[in-house]
Amino acid sequence: MYKKKKIKKSYLRVISVFFSFMLWIYVVSFENVVFENSIIVNYITPKNYAISSVAPNEVLFNFKGPRAFMRDYLESDSEITVNLLNLKPKKKNQYLINFKNMNINLPFGIEMINSNPEREVVKIEKEIRKFIKIEATLAGEVNKDLKLTFNKLSAKTVLLSGPRSLINTLKKITTKPIDLEKLKVDGKIKVELDLPDNRLANADQADI
Repeated sequence: MYKKKKIKKSYLRVISVFFSFMLWIYVVSFENVVFENSIIVNYITPKNYAISSVAPNEVLFNFKGPRAFMRDYLESDSEITVNLLNLKPKKKNQYLINFKNMNINLPFGIEMINSNPEREVVKIEKEIRKFIKIEATLAGEVNKDLKLTFNKLSAKTVLLSGPRSLINTLKKITTKPIDLEKLKVDGKIKVELDLPDNRLANADQADI
């Protein structure tokens, strides 16, 4: 009889520990926590216009919500789109973007607390296109079995698009460092432009 009582007490103790552990897991998982997440911002401008001010490409948001839901959200790639066509200009060609009031698609139970920056004035101006001279930036040395006799880009210029005030200041742009160690026997290697400003774009996406 004593042995049965002892077994019963041990059994109840195990069950008690198990349920205490499960309760702790539940509390920890659904406890509200504050966390940060940097979200990429994409802009849609009116036709033939480009952003001329230095607008943020990423905004840091603070959110509050259950830890369990937070994990899945942080692992997802988050982006927001600011469509200037849907906003009323603050002044001519100027828009006030209130990031704190952005309609972000959030999981159930998660709410936005604030953002950094909270708001930003974005300016636009006429977009133009212009052919700009390209210069190669070389790095490293060619393989000992090869000899570099001359270097030449497949294109001398590239068509760039961007705000008029910025495009008109450009005389030339360079490539990202070209690693000569990766040069093969055929002497060809793919290179990328080192655009000095994120308001610029390769208008025709041509290979260089």
